[in-house]
Amino acid sequence: MGGTPPVAGLTSGDDSPGASAQSEVNSMTLTPDFLDGNAAAGDLESLFGTDMTMASGRCRGCGEQMMLAQTHAYLGGPGMVLRCPGCDSVLLRLVRSPTQMWLDAGGLDYVKIPTPA
Repeated sequence: MGGTPPVAGLTSGDDSPGASAQSEVNSMTLTPDFLDGNAAAGDLESLFGTDMTMASGRCRGCGEQMMLAQTHAYLGGPGMVLRCPGCDSVLLRLVRSPTQMWLDAGGLDYVKIPTPA
């Protein structure tokens, strides 16, 4: 008899009042809705001409320093958004059209790009 242990106040029957509450608990997972910054590598490389995952920067919001690969990447909108893993501030936005790219990196104090050896 395996399975998930019962949650106090919730029943396991599908037609019981507790079933919808159990379903709600199951749907409230802690799965993040973002990817790591490596997911943005292709677009950033096409813009900068080099691998940007090893580039580093400092969040203007909280001062945390990180490599862009460590940021939280949101790719589900019309463009790409990188957020700070420390305070969730927007660090960088990139939107691409067939003829142009728009970059806003106003959430970063700086971006440090390693040079090839």
